[in-house]
Amino acid sequence: MNMEKKVIEWYLSPSSRITSFLLLFLFVALVLILCWNLFLYIYFFDYALPVADDICRANVNDWLNHTIELYFQWTGRWVSMAIHTFTLTHVKEYIVSDYYLLLLPVNALFISVFFLITFSLLKEKNRTIEKIFFSVFLIVIYLLSLPYPGETLYWWHGNIEYQLSFFFLFVSIASLICSCNMKQHRKQRVYLTLLGIMTGVIVTGIHELAAILYCMVVFLGLLWSYFYKIFVKTWLTALTFAGIGTAITIFAPGNFVRAEKGDFSVSFIQMILSIFDQATKLYAPWLLDPIFIFSMLFAVCFALTRFDSLRIINSKIKSKFLLFSSLYSIFILVILSTFIGLTVGDMPNGRTQNFLYTSFFFIMTFNVLMWAQFFVSRNPATKQFANPRLNIFICVALLITIFSNSNFSVLNRYYWNKQVIKTWHAQMIKRYSVGTNTELNNREVVFQSIDNIPLIYFQTVHLTAESSDWKNKCFAKFTGVNSVTVNDNYYQSEIWGNSN
Repeated sequence: MNMEKKVIEWYLSPSSRITSFLLLFLFVALVLILCWNLFLYIYFFDYALPVADDICRANVNDWLNHTIELYFQWTGRWVSMAIHTFTLTHVKEYIVSDYYLLLLPVNALFISVFFLITFSLLKEKNRTIEKIFFSVFLIVIYLLSLPYPGETLYWWHGNIEYQLSFFFLFVSIASLICSCNMKQHRKQRVYLTLLGIMTGVIVTGIHELAAILYCMVVFLGLLWSYFYKIFVKTWLTALTFAGIGTAITIFAPGNFVRAEKGDFSVSFIQMILSIFDQATKLYAPWLLDPIFIFSMLFAVCFALTRFDSLRIINSKIKSKFLLFSSLYSIFILVILSTFIGLTVGDMPNGRTQNFLYTSFFFIMTFNVLMWAQFFVSRNPATKQFANPRLNIFICVALLITIFSNSNFSVLNRYYWNKQVIKTWHAQMIKRYSVGTNTELNNREVVFQSIDNIPLIYFQTVHLTAESSDWKNKCFAKFTGVNSVTVNDNYYQSEIWGNSN
């Protein structure tokens, strides 16, 4: 008993100069590592190239008719198809040489979501530099934990459906929340409400999963407004429009046509097994990932010691309602998995896993910060949990997990051995320039296989040995030749993704 008392007294005792210096050193090291990772992700945008759906959309002559045709014959994602097709039909001549100019703006909008969340959740008395650091910290940890970065970060089609949707979702929610704070400014409140509703409708038209996620988040906002007895009509109106937009997307004729062409029918047993399989193979590894665990611990300590409070936490809130909100937010992940199990009945592809992980990351981060601030608001002594000695342990553990992270290893491998990625890029550029050779016009072009596709980019949507493959047809039309094939499928056996 005396030993336990001594340990507690030592833990709560004032820090020595050595402890403070070591913590400062580790914190600076963490900042430098975070900045280095961010630089690496940005660096590889310059070598990205369009593939698959990008090439197909660039071949379209009338973007509006094509979008309508897709809605009735293939997919209900009318907003993403309209943006994708409209953009590529207008920049077809530049998408190979200046592809990064398409990727960077959408990635920047997505990254701004982290700043939007941090600055909107934290009160004004928190210093700006602390908010910026925390935003960058969340960004890098998210990127390092993203299952398949190549399918969203460096692919224009993935950019729109799996990143732009989150940007509009948070703009919509932030607009609705701000409108509720404009009690004395009716005109501004109306404008913000309209902005929230319109951007919400855009979200529902980008992707079915985004539509479901948005509806459930707005419903949670409706519950909060009912709890505080303010602006219930605002959230109810937003939910009504969100429901209509979701129905337009999910029940599009094209979705049923697409279902008939593929084997999308699954039994109830298969759906339940698929949900359980996804929970064990996706959510469980993400939750137990060391980099996620230590990053959340770091976030808690940083929030307890540096952040004054969250805007949503005040003396009126009850623990039971907070617990309900947490359970409901986790239930959202179950609903998303249920929808995938119902429509696919199997493990989702890489980009869909990215969407699920993004939802998981935001929801878990929100819950961790919310409960940390709640306990502090009830008992200020809770701040003693974030002792410098614990911070040192967390910083060391976090640095170790970052250096052992698979995404970190892949980025550094290709940066310090640039020849691999430069060779691949040159070979791909040569393929895209095949149309400039007039001798090959109206002929079948056979490409040599590429042995080494950098793991940074999308792996499974390249050309195949079958000229009838839809990707080959689109590429042939884009380059102006009769048909294209490769002498062997050059799929990489290894795909860039976390194997945790």
